[in-house]
Amino acid sequence: NGIAALALVVRIVFMVFMFDWCSPSIVYIGASFTLAAVVSAVAVVIASRRLMPEVAINVRQFSGKAFHEFTASGIWNSLNQLGTMLLLQIELLMSNVLLGPLCAGQYAATLTFPNLMRGLNTQVVSVFGPTMTFLFARNDIKGLVAYTNQASRIVGMLMGLPLGILLGYGDKIMGLWLGPQFSSQYLLLVILTVQLVIGLPTTPLYTLFLVVNHVRVPGIVTVVSGVCNLVLAYSLGRTSLGAYGIAIAGGVSLLLKNLFFTPIYGAALLNQKWWVFFKPIKESLVVTLMTWSLCYVLKHTFLVKSWYELFACVGVTCIVIWGLLYSIIIQPGERNQIKGLANKVFRLAT
Repeated sequence: NGIAALALVVRIVFMVFMFDWCSPSIVYIGASFTLAAVVSAVAVVIASRRLMPEVAINVRQFSGKAFHEFTASGIWNSLNQLGTMLLLQIELLMSNVLLGPLCAGQYAATLTFPNLMRGLNTQVVSVFGPTMTFLFARNDIKGLVAYTNQASRIVGMLMGLPLGILLGYGDKIMGLWLGPQFSSQYLLLVILTVQLVIGLPTTPLYTLFLVVNHVRVPGIVTVVSGVCNLVLAYSLGRTSLGAYGIAIAGGVSLLLKNLFFTPIYGAALLNQKWWVFFKPIKESLVVTLMTWSLCYVLKHTFLVKSWYELFACVGVTCIVIWGLLYSIIIQPGERNQIKGLANKVFRLAT
């Protein structure tokens, strides 16, 4: 994470410096990514030698079988990334081609918030991978199922709150950040965001596919979903729906994939009942709807018109929702874990 932060800082500082020193150019943006990649690669080598000095390359230990297994897995992962691009990044291209650069710019601004939710979710999900790998390596399938479900529940509850806040205060956030004219993009923001309520709790299952090394079928399904999204976005984008049609196409494609394929296939891989991974999705829906409803009430009660009022309403929403989560949804064992963590943090702080 430190190396990732360093690369980000290098990229931003380089862009700001070049834009200020020379005339702004898209070339400098590409150069900043290259420089950040070089710095990151050097830092990774240094960190690897310090953290794992006992690990060294030995040609004698080369395994053709392992190489074939990793290569095959990598090919299907690459195919999965291609499908992901068709699912998540085709929207701006379609809006630019079908609706023009002005609409594409507005679409990109609105898409910033759902992408922010995806980025935050990625950071949360990344912490579960090592333990899932450890459980599978021990052949502890029962423990792996329980841990994956717990990971999905945590993701659903953690992300349900910001998703509900974004859905509830989205028009106010866009109006205050980008200007009053962008408040009209609220419906588009809702369409782009609402499918995440179901999609984000299923993301730990993608880690499960990697852990058990069954990535071929998910890769194929992702590509098929991406192609369907491309065709549907092009078809709906040409109608009177315009940008809403493109957003609906992406939402439907992702919703069908994450609701009907991902949890059911994950259960099948572990020889579990097909519904075993659906509970976290239900809890995510509950948390998001609770938050969205409270935001709606506060927004229309206090008539939010400034950042201070918005922050106040968001603070009240967080306190109330976390209180409800702690008393109703979070299980007793999980409450003890939270208390233990809170006590450790308090002792460190004092």
